[in-house]
Amino acid sequence: MTPADIASAPPGTCATPRVERRGSARIEPAALRAHVRERHHSQNGSPTLVVDGEQVWWPARVRDLSTGGIGLVLRRAVGRGTILELKLQALPEEPPRAFVVRVAHATVQSPGLWFLGCTFLDPLPETQFNALLARPDPA
Repeated sequence: MTPADIASAPPGTCATPRVERRGSARIEPAALRAHVRERHHSQNGSPTLVVDGEQVWWPARVRDLSTGGIGLVLRRAVGRGTILELKLQALPEEPPRAFVVRVAHATVQSPGLWFLGCTFLDPLPETQFNALLARPDPA
């Protein structure tokens, strides 16, 4: 599966993650819903999340996940070292979970499509990692 396939997969496509080793998983398209936005600081130093004067979330596809980091594919260039707020949603009926990540590397996959390797600022506990990978049992 190419990065373009990952980025263009329709939302809600049911897929099950393949676990490669403890604390790490390669994610199938739409197994997790993800959105990111840049974290900036206001003039008084308090965190404010703005892009071009507005709070904007960009959709992203999760390509892989570990307790230490996450691989994202999105249609926006983001520089190395950028701090992002990340929302992950495993199941539509559950609220998204919020995390903060730092971009470790960004690689162009094709024109307008980027792969970001990010590290969690606070490592993901194994219980949260497993909860994000949980899929409902078919009835």
